[in-house]
Amino acid sequence: MRLGTQQKKILTILQTHPSLTILEVANKIHGRNVTVGGKEYNSICRSLHILEIGGYVEKQIGQIRWLLKKKSE
Repeated sequence: MRLGTQQKKILTILQTHPSLTILEVANKIHGRNVTVGGKEYNSICRSLHILEIGGYVEKQIGQIRWLLKKKSE
């Protein structure tokens, strides 16, 4: 799976901050307060779901928090 720029940024952020909400990720990427349901927020949602399908991240506590998925050895 080839990752886009935003998806790479999300993975970098989650390496530093291991468990974040969608809103927290969106605020860090855009450098400002993002509105829930706005286009920036929805874009982060889509990127996180793509990363989840690719096995890079997983949901924690239902759909509230996201974290890097541990690599299986």
